[in-house]
Amino acid sequence: MIERAQHNSSRSVLTLVFRARYTTLDESVDAIEQCLPFAYRTDLTRMGIAEALANSMIHGALRVPSQPRDEGRLEEWLALIERAEREREDEIVAVCINAHGPGISLEFSDSGPGFDWRAAPIREGRGLSILHTVFDAVRWNEAGNTLSVHLLQPARSS
Repeated sequence: MIERAQHNSSRSVLTLVFRARYTTLDESVDAIEQCLPFAYRTDLTRMGIAEALANSMIHGALRVPSQPRDEGRLEEWLALIERAEREREDEIVAVCINAHGPGISLEFSDSGPGFDWRAAPIREGRGLSILHTVFDAVRWNEAGNTLSVHLLQPARSS
C-alpha cells in the first residue's frame, strides 16, 4: 500500500507514495484520510480523494483509457487495469497533504503523460464534476499529471 512517507515539518507537509494499484485503492484512500484533521473526514471529502487518486493511478500511472468503461465494456476495462498493473508494477502516485490552515490542500502526482484538462468534458456525476463539487479549488499543472485541490472548510456529507 504505502510505498513510503515523508514529513517536512518546516512546511507542515506530509507526502505519501503509493504503488499504482486499483486493488488497493480503498486502503490508499484510508491512509490519506487518516492524515487529515478529523473535521475533514467526511464521506464527500473521501469521495473526492478517491476520485482524484483513482484518476492518478488508473489513467495516469497505469495509462488505462476510460473508453472501454465509458462504453459499458467493464470486464475489458478491468482486464486492461490488471495487465497494466503487471506491466507497470513500479509505477507510483505521490500525494502531498498540507493541513496547515486555512483548510487543507492535497496534490496528486503521477508519472503518466498527463491529459488536456482544458478540453476534458465535465459530465454530471463523473470524475471532473465530482472534483469540482467537493473541492473549493481544482488545478492541474501544465502537463496534466499533477492535480492540486483545496478545501477551505470540511465538505458536508449528504
